[in-house]
Amino acid sequence: LSKLAGAMAAMVAVLLWSMKPVYVQQLKPVLSSEQIFFLAGMIAAATSIIIWLCRLRQTATILRSDKRWAIIRLTSLSGLCIGVWYWAFYKALSGDVPAQATIIAFTWPLLGILAIRRFAPALHRPLHIWEYPLLGLAFIGAAITASGNSGQYHLMLYAALAAVGAGLYLPFALRAIALVEPITRSRVSASFHVISLLNLVALTVGACLLALGGHQLLPLANLATDHWLILALIGIATYLLSEILWCWGLSIASSTSVAAVAFFSPVLSVIWLRTFFAADVPGTAWLGLALVLVANLALHFDVMTSLLRRLRPLKGQPEQG
Repeated sequence: LSKLAGAMAAMVAVLLWSMKPVYVQQLKPVLSSEQIFFLAGMIAAATSIIIWLCRLRQTATILRSDKRWAIIRLTSLSGLCIGVWYWAFYKALSGDVPAQATIIAFTWPLLGILAIRRFAPALHRPLHIWEYPLLGLAFIGAAITASGNSGQYHLMLYAALAAVGAGLYLPFALRAIALVEPITRSRVSASFHVISLLNLVALTVGACLLALGGHQLLPLANLATDHWLILALIGIATYLLSEILWCWGLSIASSTSVAAVAFFSPVLSVIWLRTFFAADVPGTAWLGLALVLVANLALHFDVMTSLLRRLRPLKGQPEQG
């Protein structure tokens, strides 16, 4: 049941993630990608700080723990990586090919699986030989998605960089959660503390780099209430809540195969973009997305079938009561 609960939490996270390109498209007329990153990050950080203050005793216990430096080191590494994901993904979405950029950026679960098996090998088994061609197929799908975008290749590179950042953050975050959990005696609380801290690191590093690059981080004009609401949705729903659900789900499932469900995020995102903004989705993008999904489902066929069996009512079992 832990694998099922983990998969369900991951699915909710995926649903929240899938809306981010929609939110960004709504804000593009009034804010740059750098401003969206910074303002949404500030809202997420403020939310975490408020919750930290409400749970000050638990926060202080973590900071006094003998594992505090290991926790800080792991969350800092994870924060650096997730900062790359946030910044590069927004840069990729800033152009006219949001659907293709979303598909390429969401090759990150495969990178995450490889990263976990390299940096946190105790969490999962090594790759089988037959799995490597499937990984290659997924990346071919991403390459096909990027093809045919004359003048937009730099956006595809940003999307690929986002995928690398998102893939690398996962093993360090999961290792940090494993260290915090014995202190908080709750994996949900541990996930909150780790995600909040890595978000602060990501925001700090990202904001410094953008400021040094001469980017304007604060809006020059007053934003409408609905713009702030959308920024709050990005900050709280996709920076904080979805990441907590995602890492908690993967940690209780004790299997990186649950990362399979993340590939449904670009499917939903492309559908939302096509439906609400009539975004251009060329045939190559659909083909690339299909290859990524087929490779992923083949990689995790055993997990998918196991989850389906658990969802079906047991036949022939006597009713209780």
